[in-house]
Amino acid sequence: GFLKGHAREIDANNDSRISVEELLNHAERMFGKGDRNQDGMITKEELAGMQRNPGQQPPRRNPRQ
Repeated sequence: GFLKGHAREIDANNDSRISVEELLNHAERMFGKGDRNQDGMITKEELAGMQRNPGQQPPRRNPRQ
């Protein structure tokens, strides 16, 4: 779902294909935006600042799915 929803944004060279390099670059940019103090880790506080609804925990996945 994430890739389909963000395909145009991730496909940096607009060739209608997402390469591993494009995907990793996008993930690194997203991580960098969340890691506000640039310590290589995203704390609970930083994560809360990234969420659309601060104060809510991200949904947990059912390990049986």
